[in-house]
Amino acid sequence: AGRKVKQYHHFLITLEAIRMHAAQTGEMPEKLDSSLPVPAWIDPVTRPSFSYLRQSTAKSTIVREKGMRGPDKLEFQIQLEVAQ
Repeated sequence: AGRKVKQYHHFLITLEAIRMHAAQTGEMPEKLDSSLPVPAWIDPVTRPSFSYLRQSTAKSTIVREKGMRGPDKLEFQIQLEVAQ
């Protein structure tokens, strides 16, 4: 259960890094690398970074692979919206 919680925690921190980058630049990051305001964390279960794909400047996908005892992989579609 500890690795599942750790994986989820790292996933949330990586989502926050993406959100911070989008807030500063107005667009999704090209990739999860050193250009983010805070580092994206690795997936402690699979070891590499979480899977990330930028479809456009306003849309991307991040994937958390299946945890040790967790549900199937978790995929998030992230869409930027301009606040009025």
